[in-house]
Amino acid sequence: MTRLAKNLAIRAAVRAGRWLHRKKATLLNYHRFQPEYAAQFRRQCEYLRRRHRVLSLGELNRLLRNGGAPPPNAVVLTIDDGHRDFYTCAFPILREYGFPATVYLPTAFLDRMEGREWLWFDRFTYAFRHSTLSHVEVPPLAPGAPPLVLQLDSASARAAASARVAAAAQWHSAADRDAYCDRVAAALAVRIPATPPEEFAPLTWGEVRTMARSGMEPGGHTVTHPILTTIQTPGELEFEISQCKLRIEQELQAPAVHFAYPSGKADEIPAAAKKAVERAGFETAVTTLPGQAGPGDDLLWLRRVGVEPEAPPLWFQRCAAAVVRMD
Repeated sequence: MTRLAKNLAIRAAVRAGRWLHRKKATLLNYHRFQPEYAAQFRRQCEYLRRRHRVLSLGELNRLLRNGGAPPPNAVVLTIDDGHRDFYTCAFPILREYGFPATVYLPTAFLDRMEGREWLWFDRFTYAFRHSTLSHVEVPPLAPGAPPLVLQLDSASARAAASARVAAAAQWHSAADRDAYCDRVAAALAVRIPATPPEEFAPLTWGEVRTMARSGMEPGGHTVTHPILTTIQTPGELEFEISQCKLRIEQELQAPAVHFAYPSGKADEIPAAAKKAVERAGFETAVTTLPGQAGPGDDLLWLRRVGVEPEAPPLWFQRCAAAVVRMD
């Protein structure tokens, strides 16, 4: 299939998707907002203004709880992880368009809690991004396992290597994972600073309050962003979920009713976590399972469609229309 034919097919699928999926809302899931992609994010917002109806998650929650349905082609914007680049890059654009969004906050990150100044996966990203090596022999996680040899000869290779190593480390306890990151950084000949530089910095609570006054909805994303299946005790699970809610409410003096499961895949969310989310008093909880939200759906197991500001236009249009699987 030629590029032209493929683009025509995608455009047709987007039109069909907007019609077929119009009775449900698409929750778009963002993470990072680099300044070089601000213009592309603005174009995404312009497309949403022309083709979709952007709702807050609070509006969608109220509609679904009262037995209603979202308006046709509704979209909800959600942002995970609480990095400051959302405030500096995306928030001014959203405010210009009058679009609300839900921002999920791992509270220890914003509190710069000792030992948790970084989000754990950002430390891996930093180490691989700043190494001057062209390849690396990464020490094994398990004793006796062979080392992993990774190529680092391009930015994309470094990103892929970082993602691969972090994905393997995420299934271990926080202490083992952090110690492993230190070993990986040593192999990469990189010293990770105690405090993250601006590209990895968290929002401040003052910035969160500023955004809340302009229609942004802060939500919980646990205290330290663990993979919930790695948590060893019920008390720790309760702490991660309930304490993040209390901390947000303490800072904002307003209820925090939305939650995002870290990573959000089905095999990373134990049944006990969903029960803890309900006990804590959250009204919605989002996964990263692809799909939409509509009448009758479980509000503590909402599906989302992943996207980022750098997404090509046709890909973004597919995401907004929930055309999430096309060859």
